[in-house]
Amino acid sequence: MVAPRSYPAKMLLAGEYAVLLGSPGLAIPLPSYALRWARSNDQVPDPRLFEFAQALATDSPSRELLDLDAFNAALHEGWFLSGNIPLAYGMGSSGAVCAAVYDRFGTMKSTDPPVIRDHLRRMEAHFHGSSSGLDPLVSYLAKPVRIDGSSLEILEFPLQKDLYPMGVRMIDSGIPRSTRPLVTWFERQLQSPVYSDKIQTFVSINRKLIDALTTGNVHALFNTWESVSTLSLEIFPAMIPESILSSWRSGLQNRSYFLKLCGAGGGGLFLVLVKDEDAFKKENGQWIKGNVG
Repeated sequence: MVAPRSYPAKMLLAGEYAVLLGSPGLAIPLPSYALRWARSNDQVPDPRLFEFAQALATDSPSRELLDLDAFNAALHEGWFLSGNIPLAYGMGSSGAVCAAVYDRFGTMKSTDPPVIRDHLRRMEAHFHGSSSGLDPLVSYLAKPVRIDGSSLEILEFPLQKDLYPMGVRMIDSGIPRSTRPLVTWFERQLQSPVYSDKIQTFVSINRKLIDALTTGNVHALFNTWESVSTLSLEIFPAMIPESILSSWRSGLQNRSYFLKLCGAGGGGLFLVLVKDEDAFKKENGQWIKGNVG
């Protein structure tokens, strides 16, 4: 077996929590974080991949989608997935695993993105109980994907390459996160009509933010991103760690940079749109992770 490619991490650039309501989301690959097939000399199966293979074997659709005999044989030959995608950071580590396994051992591979997404969704459900299929799709295609309800749009241009010139950066909170409790909190808040109204405002701004990102409209990008940052303080308090809260407020007050959630929030990476690079580095130097893309 050869190792012709890598399987990048993914980032939900826009659409946090709005996607749960069927509203638009924009996810991009992060090629600086990736998995790739590698081979060990001791030929001992990787325990996590072996457990995944065993789980797939119990599922009839997965048995149809994959050559599980070849997968198991490769594991016993010492093949494993090597890489640097952090766990519990919302960067799609399980999605990258599914993309890699599907790419090497898929027997019913399609060129139709919705079909690919459905195949990968079935596989990733073994990690999370359920899956939208978005994370592994972004990793498999290594292209940005815009979703809007059930519709998919594959962006054929490398959007992630345009983000740094537009001022988009990442910071690392240094805190692992668990998504499920945050989603539960969000669903509970939606029972309040007042909160639901605020979320609808957020959804409207989020749609404009995605349009600004995909068209490269920097003026609209700063306006909508700042609005998302401001509103997030009010509607997503459980998702903003105390350690970065003062920086979040400071950026808004000085209008030098604007933080927003990266996916579920609560920990892991956060996104920043920077207006004043010096002010941003001065206040966030300990957390700066690197460039998006």
